[in-house]
Amino acid sequence: MFRDPLVRKAWELCRQTAPCPIEVILEATIWLEEKHRQTPHSRTAIVIALQYLILAMRQELRSSPDVAKDYFSRAIRWREEASRWVSQEGPLATVQSRN
Repeated sequence: MFRDPLVRKAWELCRQTAPCPIEVILEATIWLEEKHRQTPHSRTAIVIALQYLILAMRQELRSSPDVAKDYFSRAIRWREEASRWVSQEGPLATVQSRN
């Protein structure tokens, strides 16, 4: 259905979390964003991106395209943040930590 593994996972989780109120997912996402600023990590950024994708895909938001668009753009930003951290945590970071 979707080529992108993150979107595929978000779609799967969107269906699984359908009974969960959207406010709970949003609150958890905001909490993660605040926590990520304190201890940044690529995996945390991916989880935040995933949660924003789930929020954007929710049935309740289909009548609010501006809100869904905002969540999609936040997901993209967090995915880019994760890529940035992966490059910083790569082989160069390992070599620098040894010195």
